[in-house]
Amino acid sequence: MTLARFSDAFWSEKIWLAENITWKDLENHPGGIYHPQAMHLLYPLPFAAVLLLVRYCFEHYIFAPIGLYLGVRVKVQSMAGHASNTTLEDVYRRGKCPTKQEVHGLSKKLDLSSKHIDRWFRKRRNQDRPGVLAKFTESSWRFSFYLAMFTYGMVILWQKPWFWDTEYCWIDYPEQEVTSDVYWYYMLELSYYYGAVFSQFLDIKRKDFWEMFLHHMVTIMLMAMSWSTNFVRHGTLVLVCHDTVDHWFEGAKMAKYSNHHTICNSMFGIFYVLWFLTRLVIFPIWIIPAGTYGHANSFGWSTSLIIQTSFLCILQCLHVAWFYMISRILYNALKAGTVEKDARSESDEQGTSDEDINVNSETHTKN
Repeated sequence: MTLARFSDAFWSEKIWLAENITWKDLENHPGGIYHPQAMHLLYPLPFAAVLLLVRYCFEHYIFAPIGLYLGVRVKVQSMAGHASNTTLEDVYRRGKCPTKQEVHGLSKKLDLSSKHIDRWFRKRRNQDRPGVLAKFTESSWRFSFYLAMFTYGMVILWQKPWFWDTEYCWIDYPEQEVTSDVYWYYMLELSYYYGAVFSQFLDIKRKDFWEMFLHHMVTIMLMAMSWSTNFVRHGTLVLVCHDTVDHWFEGAKMAKYSNHHTICNSMFGIFYVLWFLTRLVIFPIWIIPAGTYGHANSFGWSTSLIIQTSFLCILQCLHVAWFYMISRILYNALKAGTVEKDARSESDEQGTSDEDINVNSETHTKN
């Protein structure tokens, strides 16, 4: 199959568009309104690189000094016992968690107890764990970006009729103009998610690493498909719904890392309520149906619409899974007055590693 034939098959109107709608309806003409074009999905790629550079500068030259000013702890690299033992270091490089058989063999070879070997590897793993300041700067960047995008989204959508009545998502479709403010909303969000797919492999690792990776990929595919088919009005609702809560979570983590416990508690409580309202009520009850049945009732179903609906349902499943993790934090807080740690964070043992996010009691104990 030639490249041209493959392109024709891939962009088949039977796959992407509803009946009686063609790609000609989405073409741009001199003096006419602007329709989104698939090729413009490449434009955010260089912006993603710029955004990663901006992030690096902000984290190192703005947020790090702010964190130090607020009293965020700087990680002190302490040497694990027998750190100069090249045999243990060689084993550590091959695998950070040796098996029982390997520990037993090392114990005989080095004339050390198995308990001592286990302790060495535990301390060695914790030595490589990121410090609190690194977590603070990472959360600060996300807080800043999420808050900026939420604010921008609310400003541009407040006067849009489809923000208040989802029926306007499909009125006059496909002859719906994408104005410059909505255009940049999509481009900036895509730039962030393009960069996040790459930066996630360099960021602090979480237990939900692959769930977050799936979230980013699904989000990119949803935005790309909605852009290509001019489902942009509905896409902006999906974006602003998600942007509503994320900065509260990152702000709570910033407050936790800087030991501002009351602020942390307050922001986490707001985050929990907003997550429930936006991700478990508004998103599945109003936004998903507005994009699926709203379009299908007016123009019929298409393969693209079915795929986009499936992606929205995947996001909803992730919302439920993450809400369960968040609820565990809140449950432990109500039960014991403090939370052990964020269910998403990784640790080797209780009390030896930095936690990610906690809801502190009035006693300000660690979670």
